[in-house]
Amino acid sequence: MGAPARRGMTLIEVLLALAILGLGLAVLIESTARCLGVARKAKNFEAARYLLHRVELEHPLSTDQPLTEGVEEGAFDAPYDRFAWRRMLIAAGLDDEPLFEVRTQISWAEDRREASEETVTMVYKPEQASASALSIRK
Repeated sequence: MGAPARRGMTLIEVLLALAILGLGLAVLIESTARCLGVARKAKNFEAARYLLHRVELEHPLSTDQPLTEGVEEGAFDAPYDRFAWRRMLIAAGLDDEPLFEVRTQISWAEDRREASEETVTMVYKPEQASASALSIRK
């Protein structure tokens, strides 16, 4: 008589299959968590881009008054209450040239760190040039 027919799997085979399955699930969960983190970051940056435009609309630079160096800051109402904005106006022209660098920044807390999105715009106001600066260019 021959050896009896083997039915089922041994305990070692079952444990090995469970270990492989557990490893696969761990990798799947980790990759899903990373994808969700990237999606959250993308959503925050999309909101920041929207809020940059909103700051420009709600707090425009005055076109009828001279520009001066300085800083403006503010916050947003819900649902964007965890975002804040800051606009810096820096003189960038040579001598009395009326060229300004406008830095508008949106910042927020993300994963216990500060994150931000910023735009830099150059503004030239020739009507603000001093008489001495205009005479030098002629």
